[in-house]
Amino acid sequence: MTAQPADVLRPLLPAAVVAMECPADEAHLPDLLPEERAVVAKAVAKRRAEFAGGRASAHAALRELGIPEAPLLPGPDRAPLWPEGVVGAISHSTGRAMAAVGRTADVTGVGIDLEPDQPIEEDLWRLILTAGERVALAEAADPGRRVRLVFTAKEAFYKCVRPTIQRFIGFSAAEVDVDENSGSFVVRTAEPDLDEAYPGRFVRDGGYVISVVATTRAARD
Repeated sequence: MTAQPADVLRPLLPAAVVAMECPADEAHLPDLLPEERAVVAKAVAKRRAEFAGGRASAHAALRELGIPEAPLLPGPDRAPLWPEGVVGAISHSTGRAMAAVGRTADVTGVGIDLEPDQPIEEDLWRLILTAGERVALAEAADPGRRVRLVFTAKEAFYKCVRPTIQRFIGFSAAEVDVDENSGSFVVRTAEPDLDEAYPGRFVRDGGYVISVVATTRAARD
């Protein structure tokens, strides 16, 4: 099983970001490097498939950037440890995995999140939404799916800013304003070491909802 260009993400990302995807298929696992294989040696089959699909996507994206192949191991927070001079993100869900990477000379952060395009259970909404997001939810045609979208937007945002802040921030630290018609959103935050607003894009494709947030060097200079 080999990774292919994630064409669905191409319109959503800066030109300097390379995105690839791979099926996360338990029956046809992509090859892992020995060090990566050891990370999931004791994991259940679903976890191994998603991990392998994500790493295959990431390695393919790095090859497109001309980066020599090396193990992509998880750091203390389980996020991938990218090669020097690279920022990136991996996301996977049942049956599908994606990765997006860029050189730090061009891109200061990139985040993607992939989830099944299905409603999130109502008893979890309070853990994900701010007070303002709960008010906006009243206007949503399908509130459960809107919460899923907000979740992916926040996850993409956190992955994007992680290289900048090197710390955890919770769901309440960011508020997402969604424009369903344009397939866009804005993540707003009052965190002192971050910008006030981060624009993002989303797409619903093949039963999944995928959100991306990326910041470029030119935009921040």
